[in-house]
Amino acid sequence: MSAFRILGEKAEAATVSPLQASLQEFIRISLDAKQLHWNVRGREFKPLHEQLDALADSARRWSDEVAERIVALGQAADGSAAVVAATNYAAVPGGAIAAQEAVSYVAGSLAEVAKRVRGRLEPVGESDLVSQDLLIGILAELEKHLWMFTVQI
Repeated sequence: MSAFRILGEKAEAATVSPLQASLQEFIRISLDAKQLHWNVRGREFKPLHEQLDALADSARRWSDEVAERIVALGQAADGSAAVVAATNYAAVPGGAIAAQEAVSYVAGSLAEVAKRVRGRLEPVGESDLVSQDLLIGILAELEKHLWMFTVQI
């Protein structure tokens, strides 16, 4: 715990919990995107392989930005494997996966995370506009990735 507080204790608690949930979801997106990136099969392999890599890169950047915000607010960010594995998130299909199955899985996962992040905007904004702004920027990118996957279904 930092001696200096950007927010008051109550606002900090109200802000960090939704940021922590978002951090875990973004880490999960990055891991799932890489798993699919390695194992996707089919005629659409090359462009989808590259698209999944771009999604993984974005999700890693989002994770880092959110984790750094949590730490700036005086709390510890938790992106441990055990915590991320416990997120309420559909498991990525194992092994080789057909391109269309991968696209459908990613589109569904991104839609669910976008819905959750959107639901956190108002509560976070009530306690910290800077953290809300961070989530808004990430959500815009996340929804762009979502659009680029859903048009392939």
